Amino acid sequence: MAMETPFCTISNFIKNQTYPMFFKLILLIVFSFTLHQGYAQVIPGHAHNDYAVNQPLTEALQQGFMSIEADVHLIQGELYVAHDHPDTAQVGTLRELYLDPLASLVSRNNGKVYPDYAGSFFLMIDFKTPGPATWQVLQQQLASYQHMLSTAAHPGPVTVVISGNRPIEQILNDPKALATLDGRPADLAKGVPSSVMPVVSENLAKVAPWDGKTAIKKKDKEAIEKLARQAHAEGKLLRLWATPDFPEAWHTLLQAGVDLINTDRIAAFRQYYTQREEASKK
Repeated sequence: MAMETPFCTISNFIKNQTYPMFFKLILLIVFSFTLHQGYAQVIPGHAHNDYAVNQPLTEALQQGFMSIEADVHLIQGELYVAHDHPDTAQVGTLRELYLDPLASLVSRNNGKVYPDYAGSFFLMIDFKTPGPATWQVLQQQLASYQHMLSTAAHPGPVTVVISGNRPIEQILNDPKALATLDGRPADLAKGVPSSVMPVVSENLAKVAPWDGKTAIKKKDKEAIEKLARQAHAEGKLLRLWATPDFPEAWHTLLQAGVDLINTDRIAAFRQYYTQREEASKK
């Protein structure tokens, strides 16, 4: 079992205080911004299942993750973050939990999410409600953050990637869209540029029926490697979901060419990847 990180210890302390919720959020954001700057290296982690983590964005930033996923529901004109249809009084909005903190961070770091990282941070938004209506509201909200967002024409410090109920045609037909698409293997070889579809994602079981508990079969690893080559040939990153979530599996997936490792074990993956990099230098 991974040891509790300093961030987890202090974040739990803050959450247990009797401060107003907004003040707690500000304290957590400020603390995370200060703490994560100690990490120079950004790692190829995708923080999945935001609802399963105490403070998803701040913990992912503290561990230097390249990507994070937020599940959203459109309810009465607002976007709420939750895996299942939520009680809106019990959950935060996309703006409160993700867009506002990222905008503050980009401003603090002179146009970057991480001070020493010139690449873009992926904010994957999984639409749980119908795509067109959810997209209409998200477009309106993203307009206030366009200074930090990637478009098809210009990369930015934050790239919004739409997954789930994807409004494919709306985004493909809008060259000024402030979001991109999370692709599927079926979307490859269709001429969609990586600036519009930077990531290709798939359920591991559809590529290779491997549970990670035993050594992967040659044919299964070759299937993952083939998909990785296809994605890379178009300049896209490969992400697999519903994957085994422990070091032996992470090692196999990275070896097979997976670019973003889906994980709910944020601190454990950071520790694994750091040790992996250090060992490769010996």
